[in-house]
Amino acid sequence: MSKPKYITLVILSLLFSVAWLLGLYVSLGLSGFSTERRMWLFIPSLLCLIPSWFIDKRLKKESYKIKPQISIGFCLFLSFFGLALVYGLPYILPYIKS
Repeated sequence: MSKPKYITLVILSLLFSVAWLLGLYVSLGLSGFSTERRMWLFIPSLLCLIPSWFIDKRLKKESYKIKPQISIGFCLFLSFFGLALVYGLPYILPYIKS
């Protein structure tokens, strides 16, 4: 693989990862939008992980030193744990305070 193609794939992978993080940020309510406006963004943000995962899988086969690699399992765990934490915390806090 040529260096320009490798650099293009790394940039695409990073853009998809940033799109996932931005979607996660908005869908978890950290941006202040209402629930109706943000929940529709959770699934598309997870779908941004698929092309990033395929690109990272292809880059892993190459012999370059720098390989951006975030496991898909960790990203899914982070997404669902964050979602459960944000929506479950209001129900858990009264039990913790008492």
